Amino acid sequence: MERNDSGTVAKDVKPITTLRELEFVVFCIENLATSLHAPSDRVYRALVGKGDILNQYIVPCYETLHTQGRDYIVNDIREVMAERGGLVGTDPCGYDCF
Repeated sequence: MERNDSGTVAKDVKPITTLRELEFVVFCIENLATSLHAPSDRVYRALVGKGDILNQYIVPCYETLHTQGRDYIVNDIREVMAERGGLVGTDPCGYDCF
């Protein structure tokens, strides 16, 4: 069972279970990093940090998201990051992920 920061069981958590999901997650991280002008390891940490966007949004929504184009996917994840506090603007030229 996955636990959130408060120690309670997190709802709607779906771990990566297939190679296709893993490839899609890598695709998302790399393209999001390019879009944000940020290193991919920092983007990964932002996605698994506050809000756990990776396991609570990207992986559970794989079936829908993977049918969309790159720009749609990147913009959608950026919106989710902004809503959940994972995207912090620090520079007029781009974003920094925490």
